Amino acid sequence: MKSLLTLIGLLLLVHAKAPAQSRAQERADRLYAEKSYPDAAEVYAKIVKEEPRNKAAVRRLADCYRLLNDSRNALRWYARAVKFKGVDPEVWYEYGQVLMVNRRYPQALPWFEKYRAAQPEDPRAHDMIEACLNQDRFNGSAMLFAIKRLGVNSEASDFGPAFYQGKVVFASARTRQLFDKKFKRTGQGFLDLYTADYAGKPKLGDPELFRGKVNSPLHEATPVFSADGKEMFFTRNNYLKGKMGTSSSGVVNLATHRAVFAEGKWQPEQPLPFNSPEYSVGHPCLSADGNRLYFVSNMPGGTGGTDLYYAERSGDGWGDPVSLGSAINTPGNEMFPTLHPDGRLFFSCDVRPGLGGMDIYAVDLAEGSAPEVVNAGAPINSSADDFAMIYDAEAGVGFFTSNRLGGRGDDDIYAFTKLIALRGTLRDTAGNPIPDATVSVLTGRSVVRLGTDERGAFAYGLSAGQKVRIVFQKPGFTKTDREINAAELDRDQINRIEITLKVEPAE
Repeated sequence: MKSLLTLIGLLLLVHAKAPAQSRAQERADRLYAEKSYPDAAEVYAKIVKEEPRNKAAVRRLADCYRLLNDSRNALRWYARAVKFKGVDPEVWYEYGQVLMVNRRYPQALPWFEKYRAAQPEDPRAHDMIEACLNQDRFNGSAMLFAIKRLGVNSEASDFGPAFYQGKVVFASARTRQLFDKKFKRTGQGFLDLYTADYAGKPKLGDPELFRGKVNSPLHEATPVFSADGKEMFFTRNNYLKGKMGTSSSGVVNLATHRAVFAEGKWQPEQPLPFNSPEYSVGHPCLSADGNRLYFVSNMPGGTGGTDLYYAERSGDGWGDPVSLGSAINTPGNEMFPTLHPDGRLFFSCDVRPGLGGMDIYAVDLAEGSAPEVVNAGAPINSSADDFAMIYDAEAGVGFFTSNRLGGRGDDDIYAFTKLIALRGTLRDTAGNPIPDATVSVLTGRSVVRLGTDERGAFAYGLSAGQKVRIVFQKPGFTKTDREINAAELDRDQINRIEITLKVEPAE
């Protein structure tokens, strides 16, 4: 009788817990569908603590951490999610991505291969496999830039810099002075535009709220300004004059707005004609002459998640959006276009071969040439998300956004200085490349040791006015050196040298 009563009690307890767990799962799924990832992760974590074998909850918990850019926790939960039988193959691809973000390229490779075997028609797996197998190709410029963390960053997300009349304007989710509401997707504040003084150096002054009535109760981000500073385009939620534009599915998408500076202030902004409540239009980028606007959208008919488009100015209006085409747009997400002073378009993508996460790429859009998309490489790119790069060619200084390890908050703004590029090749007297040679750069205060690759090539960046002595050596060859003076090099070009090593005479 005692055993029977105990069994009945256990059954009653199970039946009591089951509805509660079902309600918790429903709540977590609703929060996830609403993109309230911090709150959803909290509920999923409680579920998997009680039900470690809950496949759906484990997968969603991993997804939440990935979407919150918490790569360490995402790695932990994807490692559990892939162990379940009958798991969706997309989990293998996502696990591979998270492994790459954590710089575990050899471990990521078999998961991408497994995904490709299950989904051979998806080109993303091929690109990720290529990236895992060829990481060295993305590090060839690692010595050509000096990266600096900035004090302008907060513990929240700071991103999307733009030059504007001796300042840099950027978006931040730091504690708001205007509004105090939290954005459910991130748990941070809504984005506002801020300004910081810039004087041609890799640093920024203390940030202040952007002056004018541009900031609203919702998000503002990714501004761009005309050459004369009198016209501004920026991204905002589909919100104007206190009214929100909501899609048929209840989503408030992004829209691009234009504002004009007149009579000493920014006049009321106007939405662009190709905005729509049914899809997003954002991240504007203006050509030097002000007649072409590049932007990002997930409008119908695209190649992937978000694609790059442009529209031509026509009188006081704009022509229809034109896709940049499948040579640039991929099945993934293209985002954050900016224009280099030399006319190249920079943008970020999450599926092209790279170091992991979103990488920054460059493409020359000159007419008559086939678009060739080039990865910007380390140290601009990292295994994390890197995006929204701008460059001041006159000063040799630029800024970009990254959520790489070592930052202060979520997304942070970094400065970079473009060093004077020196690329060299070591050959023997017959003209054959010498791989794996030691290249020692003596600066007077330190020694930087490099190596040559399979082509006998190396790269090094010099500061303005710097003088160095470079020593080249490899067993079996006679050591030689070369004096290099940065004042004799061209900062805006790649300076190349050829070094010939003679075979040591036999004793």
